[in-house]
Amino acid sequence: MIYRCDGLRIKIIFEINHEKHIPINYNHYLSSYIYTLLGKVDRDFTSFLHEKGYGKGFKLFTFSQIFFEKSKVVGDTIHVYPGEGWWFISSPVGEIIENFIFPLLKAEDYLIIGRNSFFITKIFPLESPAFGEKEKFKMLSPLVLSVGVMRSGKLYHKYLTPWDGEYQERFRLNLIEKYKAVFDEEPKDDRIEIKPDWNYINRRGRITKLVDYKGTKIRGCIFPFEVAGNPELIKLGYEAGFGELNSLGFGMVEKIEKKRGRFKK
Repeated sequence: MIYRCDGLRIKIIFEINHEKHIPINYNHYLSSYIYTLLGKVDRDFTSFLHEKGYGKGFKLFTFSQIFFEKSKVVGDTIHVYPGEGWWFISSPVGEIIENFIFPLLKAEDYLIIGRNSFFITKIFPLESPAFGEKEKFKMLSPLVLSVGVMRSGKLYHKYLTPWDGEYQERFRLNLIEKYKAVFDEEPKDDRIEIKPDWNYINRRGRITKLVDYKGTKIRGCIFPFEVAGNPELIKLGYEAGFGELNSLGFGMVEKIEKKRGRFKK
């Protein structure tokens, strides 16, 4: 069994002092930033994580999109204006979060995105919520699920949406494999089901987002959903990310808390 912290999730707040432009496809910059910081603390562990990972290659961390107080998309760039920005990273593996934080607390006090740097003003852990057999979530980064298909003798990824028949089972099997990677055993209770918010989906019409990751096109979906089943599996999805490619910035969620008969973020 790997060493775990209990639902360790970090929120990073940074400041923007003047207008800056960042590429709309910035995921690979954030992934590289994370591995760079990890490598400053333990190169061997970072190499293991990057090249091998846990179980079937899971890195067991995820991160959110970047959020800005003031921004707008212009073509293939995001124009950000003076104010605050924030970003989340989460993992069930204590060593990942601890090694990530250490350089930030010592000297590395800038978030680097390509050629842009943002001064970090606050870093703090977020308290892990309680999880029951039914929980609602909003997405902080797109959810990716796929199946392999053969075309002209080559294997391609077919990215799935909630309308696809394979969606439910791919969601469930992915989470079970993550559980096996963390705990070195099958879950005693493998019940898990995703229930998309179809009212939201029907209102929005389009829920897909195409991300270019260093030339590879990855299609994910953004929509609120409920997960029903084993609370341990639900918690693991919250910590490590739901779906695939979590370490590339996909599948991070925020729990929607229920209060006085209504759901409150």
